[in-house]
Amino acid sequence: EQGNLVPAHFLKTGIVQLNGAHLFDLQFGPSVSKDPFLQFRFNGKKGDVLNVTFTDSKNVRFSSEIVVL
Repeated sequence: EQGNLVPAHFLKTGIVQLNGAHLFDLQFGPSVSKDPFLQFRFNGKKGDVLNVTFTDSKNVRFSSEIVVL
């Protein structure tokens, strides 16, 4: 508003793990949407734990963990 610059705030990196083992990394930049949709496939089985951790441009980390049904 009123000509003031809005500081950039976006996802920078992501790490995907299955049962603690590294599956793949993600790299983002300011061109990624505010609410991105990500889809991927992996070989998992019932009871496996999938963990995704993101770091944003303010170095804040966000993590989510689910158990495969």
